[in-house]
Amino acid sequence: MATTTAAAPNHPRNSKRGHMLGMDRRTGRFISGTEQLASRLLQVFTTPHAARGNEPSAMEQWISEYAGYYSGSQVKMNGVKIPHLFPGDKLNLQRPGNADNGMSQLEESILRYVAAGTNTEYSALSRDYSKGAYSALRASSNDNWRYVMGRRKFIAGKAASQMFGCWLEEAIMRKVITLPRSARLSFYDARHAWCYSEWIGMGRMAIDGLKEAKEAVLLIESGLSTYERELAKLGEDYEEIFAQQYREAQERKEKNLPPPSWVKAQQMAPDEQQQGNGNET
Repeated sequence: MATTTAAAPNHPRNSKRGHMLGMDRRTGRFISGTEQLASRLLQVFTTPHAARGNEPSAMEQWISEYAGYYSGSQVKMNGVKIPHLFPGDKLNLQRPGNADNGMSQLEESILRYVAAGTNTEYSALSRDYSKGAYSALRASSNDNWRYVMGRRKFIAGKAASQMFGCWLEEAIMRKVITLPRSARLSFYDARHAWCYSEWIGMGRMAIDGLKEAKEAVLLIESGLSTYERELAKLGEDYEEIFAQQYREAQERKEKNLPPPSWVKAQQMAPDEQQQGNGNET
């Protein structure tokens, strides 16, 4: 746009607004000085940038020269390439102060929260038994065992009892099993009594087998527990254990083998007790 800043003959100056008017030679219309100044300033600031629009920036030039230097640096000695750094570059060997940067502590904390939320022992969940003493591991194991036994009784045991009841009912209806003649109540009159059962699941893990075996013996001898209960903790049926012990004892006697050590200890116990009483008298 071609403009002139000369005042128009008929309008030398706008006395009210106090600014000059210019005339566009191409259109012949008057334009204000402010509009003309804004147009010039816009050209001053935009034209240089528009002219350099296709030129690479300083960062792009630096990266291009950096990559070109290392791709063209082929200093070799006896066939081995010798690295040569770019001017101004240097190698700094960093030594980490913490190898995992606290990852092990974070993992342990998360596992402890998960174990507490799921009523699971932390050592069993993480498979890490290195940070616990016997008393701590035993306490956490007993706490977890109490929860497991409750779930086993009200969920697994109840479901197993219902399946056993359905099987027993069908067996009685098909005459596979016959109720004893002395039974006063039929199956449907006392279904709960006929289907009552105790279920033995997986045994409890022994942290220190010797200590827990001594504990079981003391509980049985003091009358605070029974063989049925203690063997159930190990996942065994006491009737099967007694029957197996009897068979083994008979076989050892038939083959002239000495009786087991626990049998000898029971045979010697009354004699020792009588001798002790005789010394006291």
